[in-house]
Amino acid sequence: MSVDIRETLQTQFNDLNELYSQHIHAAQDLQTVLIADILPGLADELGWDEDQIHYAHEWLRDTESVFRMLRRHKFTNSFALETLRTTLPWRLATLPPSSSRAPSPYLRCLPMDVRDPFGRPIIVVQLSSLWDAGEDLKASLFHNVELMRLHLVRINEREPGARPILQYVALLDIKGLAFNGVQSVQLLNWFVHELIPKFPGLLAAVFVLNYSWAQAGLWNLTKRLLPASALTKVFFPTIPELEAFLSPTVLPQDWSGDLPYFSDTTNVLQLYATPSSLHPPSPPPPKNPVCVSVSVSSGSPESFNTTTAAPPSPPPSPSTHATLSSTSLLNPFFGYPITYSNEDLSASTPNLRHGRRRKRDLFLTLARLWWQRWKTHVRLVFLVLLLVFASWKRRRRVWSLVRGWVVVRQSRRVALVQ
Repeated sequence: MSVDIRETLQTQFNDLNELYSQHIHAAQDLQTVLIADILPGLADELGWDEDQIHYAHEWLRDTESVFRMLRRHKFTNSFALETLRTTLPWRLATLPPSSSRAPSPYLRCLPMDVRDPFGRPIIVVQLSSLWDAGEDLKASLFHNVELMRLHLVRINEREPGARPILQYVALLDIKGLAFNGVQSVQLLNWFVHELIPKFPGLLAAVFVLNYSWAQAGLWNLTKRLLPASALTKVFFPTIPELEAFLSPTVLPQDWSGDLPYFSDTTNVLQLYATPSSLHPPSPPPPKNPVCVSVSVSSGSPESFNTTTAAPPSPPPSPSTHATLSSTSLLNPFFGYPITYSNEDLSASTPNLRHGRRRKRDLFLTLARLWWQRWKTHVRLVFLVLLLVFASWKRRRRVWSLVRGWVVVRQSRRVALVQ
């Protein structure tokens, strides 16, 4: 089974890096639009101060997070742009820049130099301690995943020019975990529909440890909620199978490794839990961003080539406004009229012309589309009805003339007889 795990993760690793190479420019273009157009408008609309603007700017500078969001939306720019735009106010409300909350004890990230064979950091989660944390679980999970994102940012900043690290490998210890009925169901549903969409694609693999028949019911429920793409990343290895993929030098002693026990392991996420280091100023993106080209045939995670690509062109100054039809295929708000802040549509942000989705605009669009689809048939039916009406009118006129002629003839005959 360990061979199957390695081959599966090798394929997923190569596929992800291939996608990154193909779509890194789209992610950078999306960053440019968000920073140049979306962020100033949101800041003015919501009255953000300089710290809040800097905090939002720091997140938008995270190219890997933008790429992961774009990948979640199947690289459809308009969908990813709308999600990122709505996520900005959510982050300020849920994860404020002044937060100094320490990471929770049930989740630990192993030291910086501890990686899986593909160079990804490793996190360890003890689910049995989740219910004993004595804190708001949802807020706690949001905060811990945000610290994980910051850790990836720091790793990639410390290794400029290298292949970016996009994901983690998770060791999920479920020993002693009990099914808590409705509370477990609600938390699972929230995890799938709320947390994952805000932080998509952070996990490359999840190794479930100490699984037994006692957790079978919980797993049956979980796999019904998770999408098929997520289920391919979940593995249930034995300790020997885990050691065949992850060397004992990167495993805590709880699972026959050489590192200290889980409770004694230093949690590197603690480095980002102070206001001064939680959101450090981010340098501007490099002038020649690195794109990764992975050699799939080599079968080695270290086999990759780096190539430099031209940076995205900066957006022009918004001096004029362009409009786009509500039925245009380029309209991300199909059915509603939009305007652009610049005539160059590729370098500008679409906005609803009236500031909101009006029902009358949608009704007019539907009426216009109906007419374009059926206008030929409507005209033909109208012409047929017109011809029938004209024929009926002519027929009535002819019959009137005939009846009049008959009456005149009869009158003349009566007159002659008399």
